[in-house]
Amino acid sequence: MFRVYSLRILFLAFLYSGCSNVEKKSHDDIAAKAKERDSSIYQCMYKWDTIISEGTFVKYIVVDSFYTVEVSIQGKDTILGYQFDCRSPHKYVPKFFYNDSNSIYLVVCSSPNDGEITICELINGQMKMDSYRMERSAESNRDIFIYKIASDKTKLFAKGAFNLKKERNLFSENNKAIKMISLPKEFQDDTIGMTEVKEIEIVVNFTNGKRLILPLK
Repeated sequence: MFRVYSLRILFLAFLYSGCSNVEKKSHDDIAAKAKERDSSIYQCMYKWDTIISEGTFVKYIVVDSFYTVEVSIQGKDTILGYQFDCRSPHKYVPKFFYNDSNSIYLVVCSSPNDGEITICELINGQMKMDSYRMERSAESNRDIFIYKIASDKTKLFAKGAFNLKKERNLFSENNKAIKMISLPKEFQDDTIGMTEVKEIEIVVNFTNGKRLILPLK
């Protein structure tokens, strides 16, 4: 009888040991796969961080199984709502374009004929983000992004190499990178949808159906 109990105890101990080994192996496999996954993300992710000053930067960071974009202005940071993995072409990743004291601009040119500009703006200590799409016609070879900023609804701003016709007299140079366009009053409370860049004009389409046409030289 004692021998039978002893055999049972040994058999149960063997089973427990086997289960423990299986469980440990399973945990080890999961940890190894997680490490491999994270390693592959770090190898394939877009890595070109832009450090403007202490507390103001654009960084690409890993979160779980994907990477995304972190923007900080004067120490106030936010993580943009993007999720990229190793299957994501780098052309779809927003990249630093321009900054001023309260704003950071990111640009995506996802194809030869369309793109997007994202503006992160610090207003009263809060980060505000807006994105604007650009579509370029086949006959035009210019990338022109038209956008508004939250702190001044009376103006449009434009990034790109172009000049409007003088008789419209709508823009003045703000700096080398950005043009400032006085916005007619009837458009000042409207939200920009898609901007169409054509050979002879820019068509700004607002989400309420209005259109503003800016003739080009």
